[in-house]
Amino acid sequence: MAPASTNSLFDTSENQQPCGKIATVAFDSGVDNVFDYLLPDKLGVVLPGQRLEAPFGRANKLSSGFCVEVKDNQAGKEPKRRLKFVKKIIDTKPLLDARLLEFGKWLSDFYVCPLGQVLSAMVPAAVKKGTGEKQIKHIFLASRIN
Repeated sequence: MAPASTNSLFDTSENQQPCGKIATVAFDSGVDNVFDYLLPDKLGVVLPGQRLEAPFGRANKLSSGFCVEVKDNQAGKEPKRRLKFVKKIIDTKPLLDARLLEFGKWLSDFYVCPLGQVLSAMVPAAVKKGTGEKQIKHIFLASRIN
């Protein structure tokens, strides 16, 4: 008798994505820790100081956090636990440069405050919401080819 074929309840297509980098992310939450996430190559280049959207917690709720470090993914080295994937890059350019990130780390250590909250407080709310940004949509007519 042939083994029964069952479809998985979970999306496994994401596990097949090539990931050359790992991002260390600090979320604006009460958790005083940073978390590692796999960066799919299709997202492009991520720099420290950019905001990323990734699943956070047991419920895998999409949350935004600041990338504080980007490391190479060593394929031969087995991670301690299975890493989740970054879903989206929110900012096109880093909101915080290396000097501000170091200052944020110092503030976090000195005042015993979560790094994600410190970094989030360093960026104005209007910038985080995208107030004043202009989106332009270009529409082109396609020529018919018969």
